[in-house]
Amino acid sequence: MVKACLDQEQEAYDVLKVRWSNIDSKTQALCTKQSQSIGQGYWMIQACVEQEMEAKQNLQNFKFKK
Repeated sequence: MVKACLDQEQEAYDVLKVRWSNIDSKTQALCTKQSQSIGQGYWMIQACVEQEMEAKQNLQNFKFKK
């Protein structure tokens, strides 16, 4: 179980390491703060970043139906 958790953390870290400079600073700060506040690691930051990017995309494409 511990090995699986460490593998998950390493995978998330590797993904974030490559993408971090392309993530806006507001999302970086939000996701880092959220992760730290609940004592989680890189996998939580990665999940947060993915959700924030998805939400941003959905808002860009959103139009009220008339």
